Amino acid sequence: MLDNEFVLIDAAALLYAYICRKLNLRTLLLVGLSLATVADAAYLLYSSYRHAQAIEGFNGFCYTLAELAILDLAIRATPAGSEGFVFSLMMSVRNFALFGTDWFGSALIDRLHWSFNSVVFADVVTTCITIPVVLALPVILVRRRDDQSSQPGLAVALQQS
Repeated sequence: MLDNEFVLIDAAALLYAYICRKLNLRTLLLVGLSLATVADAAYLLYSSYRHAQAIEGFNGFCYTLAELAILDLAIRATPAGSEGFVFSLMMSVRNFALFGTDWFGSALIDRLHWSFNSVVFADVVTTCITIPVVLALPVILVRRRDDQSSQPGLAVALQQS
């Protein structure tokens, strides 16, 4: 990772800590995933070392915001007593997505002879598909902000639906 990427990841985490008290989770997910889509598209401009530094920093910032919102969603959706299982499942899915897409993109380039830009475009499309999915999430999970007290029957309401 480039040095500026670490700084921007830290900045994104601090920003998320602030904005999660101001915006509801649905908004955070929509903004985070939209920024991640834009960050994916920035790879089309990968043409020099200087561009690579800026793109990697921007990507780290945007994906940190998106990932924190997704982790927030996972925490809210986890029924009491299943925290360890859900955390391990979430990390497994994250690792598969993070490292599996690297392998898959490499296979598209090496075996199917896709161009780098075609792989970037496919990544942009698949990330973009996640944005409308946020609108289908149950309102009980995404309507409140982090500064609002959680509702006592959240886990029970989710299990009944």
